[in-house]
Amino acid sequence: RLDRAGRGREAGAEALALAAARAFPRNPQALRHAVATLRRRRDYEGALGLSRRLARLGGVRPGDLYHRLDLLNRLD
Repeated sequence: RLDRAGRGREAGAEALALAAARAFPRNPQALRHAVATLRRRRDYEGALGLSRRLARLGGVRPGDLYHRLDLLNRLD
C-alpha cells in the first residue's frame, strides 16, 4: 500500500517505509519510499546511503538520479 499517493502523511507511514527498506533491501520501491522518508526528515546522509544502494540494484529511474543529485547538493 506504499504506492498510493499521500501515504507519506499517514500515521506510521514513515516507520513502515523504513521497516520495509530494512526487510526488503533489494526492493527498489521500498528503497525509494525510504529515501523519500529520510529526505522529509532531513536525514540527508541516510537518504544518500539508501540512494547508493538503489543505484547498485539497476533499473534506476531519472527521478532517482535527480533526488541523488539533490542530496549531494544539500550535503555539499
